[in-house]
Amino acid sequence: KSIFEAGVTVFAKYGYKGALMDTIAEEAGVAKGTLYYHFKSKEEIFDFTMEEGIREIVDGVRSEAEGMDNIIAKLTTICRVQLEMMKSKADFFRVLFSQLMGLEDRQRSLSLRLRDYILYLQGIIGGHPPGGAARPQRRPDGVQLLRHHPLFRRVRSAARR
Repeated sequence: KSIFEAGVTVFAKYGYKGALMDTIAEEAGVAKGTLYYHFKSKEEIFDFTMEEGIREIVDGVRSEAEGMDNIIAKLTTICRVQLEMMKSKADFFRVLFSQLMGLEDRQRSLSLRLRDYILYLQGIIGGHPPGGAARPQRRPDGVQLLRHHPLFRRVRSAARR
């Protein structure tokens, strides 16, 4: 198992506070010293895990949606890819969503990564979706953009049906 996969598994099972570097090393099948050589702290492993997981999402969306000209097909593809990833990478999304709220550095950093992803999506669909831009917020982090962005409100509404 890779360190990324092990990090996801351990953070999903024990939560951030309950996760231990030793447990991640054991889950990855590497010596503790090897893990400590590459990562100085649990925070660094968490950051790596979130960065890698979000990169996989961006790569999945990019490979399927960026070349499309039809905006409806592009939006449909983006939603499909994201939903497929939520299903296939459920533990990653469990960790992601569990850490979005809060004021600790890791949570703020994660929120900014999510904001960057949402802005990336806006860019590949050609700017703001119909209905205008995301409402201005005092601190436009990823959580606020996700809650108030018209595209995600529509997806959330469709998911509730």
